[in-house]
Amino acid sequence: MKINILLSLLASLILTISASAGDGKPAFAGNWKLDRTKSSTTGSSLFLSAINIKVQNDNLLTERVYENSNGENYPFNENLTLDNKEYKIVIYEMPRKSKAQWSEKENSLMIESNTIYNGNSGEQNINTIETWKLSQDGNQLIYDFVTKTSEGSLKGTYYFNKS
Repeated sequence: MKINILLSLLASLILTISASAGDGKPAFAGNWKLDRTKSSTTGSSLFLSAINIKVQNDNLLTERVYENSNGENYPFNENLTLDNKEYKIVIYEMPRKSKAQWSEKENSLMIESNTIYNGNSGEQNINTIETWKLSQDGNQLIYDFVTKTSEGSLKGTYYFNKS
């Protein structure tokens, strides 16, 4: 169960972007809530239910809220830049390295992260690649992820509505 919680938490991890008006990049800034009708959280004991995104200069500030099956929330904050520079934080006693970069070709944001946790068989690595895009009308955030651990991989898509 601990591994499912960690996989869900970290598979859905870290970021989004907003850019200034007129530069051709989507405006990700705002409060986003999980569209439960489009997003499958089945089998996840912990899932990303909301994300608040702010952009200050070149910094991308996010507050993510994870929710368990009992409706309890587990928020955390992260600050990244879009220059593919690696940043380190600790999330609930788990060290994490992550970096983000903008893709002009895909009109998306890609975040790569590596999180270490102590599992049943000792220290484990969770490697996650996230891709963030906006819908055509800009009212839905589409979050694709691939997470790999020593126990296998998890792939999925979450949809968030702007609130």
